Amino acid sequence: MGSSSTPAGFDNFERFLKEWSRRDFLRGMGGAAAFSVFMAGGVEFLEACGNGGGTSTQTAPQGKKGGHLVEGNFTDISYMNSVLSSDTASNTVISMLFEGLLVSKPNGDLIPGLAQAMPQVSSDGTTYTFKLRPNLKWSDGQALTSDDVLFTFNLMFAPEYKDVNSPRRTDLEQNLESITAPDAQTIVFRT
Repeated sequence: MGSSSTPAGFDNFERFLKEWSRRDFLRGMGGAAAFSVFMAGGVEFLEACGNGGGTSTQTAPQGKKGGHLVEGNFTDISYMNSVLSSDTASNTVISMLFEGLLVSKPNGDLIPGLAQAMPQVSSDGTTYTFKLRPNLKWSDGQALTSDDVLFTFNLMFAPEYKDVNSPRRTDLEQNLESITAPDAQTIVFRT
């Protein structure tokens, strides 16, 4: 290892390099094993999204009703209920399943979701009135009305539902005075 011409302490440095290389090798093997496991699932994901990976001169298939969607996520979700969720993984999945009154474009701008348009704001800036899009339906075909929106927000806001442990309750209690549904298509938030 060392010779009489090597500076003092160089033998220790060479020993360090050998140990470092061993650790580096083991770390790399662990990374390779993790990458292999990821790719095993990644291949399934890519096959579900594409045409199996081969080259094709066909045009992209048009959307169709039914079938399966495979979605990858970086961790397990905690909830599939927007009233209770506070973690990113759950909220990502929930946003794919349920639409809000407003939704965001990829750049973060808000646009109408269940609402027909952006809310009408009172002249004093304290009241926000949303009109729902016509003919909204739940997945079972039943009509979705402003009473449904009111119920959902009341779970997170109203005193009679204080036992519902929503992470949004504190903000809503601090910023909202009332939520009402004057008719089947209208929901009003007063701050």
